[in-house]
Amino acid sequence: MIKDAKQYLALLFNKPGHDFILLQNVRTSERDLAADEEAVIAEAMDNELIVGAMYIDSMVEVVIAMRYAYMNPYIIPRVDRYKRRSEKIPGYEKILYYEIPGVSKEQAPLFIYQCHDVGRGCCLKQDSMQTYWMTKGFFRENTPDSEALRTVKCFKKRGSRFIEEKMVLPLFRWTYV
Repeated sequence: MIKDAKQYLALLFNKPGHDFILLQNVRTSERDLAADEEAVIAEAMDNELIVGAMYIDSMVEVVIAMRYAYMNPYIIPRVDRYKRRSEKIPGYEKILYYEIPGVSKEQAPLFIYQCHDVGRGCCLKQDSMQTYWMTKGFFRENTPDSEALRTVKCFKKRGSRFIEEKMVLPLFRWTYV
């Protein structure tokens, strides 16, 4: 079982039609599923693109976007949040997901991208040009627009269903432009 979460690394593997997040023991580099040294946290579904993953407290957040603009199903950009099931039941379960807000052309000049990085191209057209970028950053000024963008649709797991709620995102978070 995972005894010290700080010894583990979430790895993103990304190629057309086969995206997944893998958790590996950094100290031993072991990849023994029976010993719970490695676990697949999330895999991309049809027309999904895994853009990134990160630890948030003791959970893992996986950023999902639409892979192709000309294919189905339509995918709303979102973040899936997973937590470890328990010591008795190995693996991770999705506990919530929230929609990622978009930034308009008017709001974009106020948005500071992480490390001056425009982000990752998503939702490719048939000519392989992206229709939007997924990125992480923050607004340099606290405006009514930026406050409204921080309040998103969130779906929390209650039993076997996901129930819609509102969620206020931290200042530094994912968005698409």
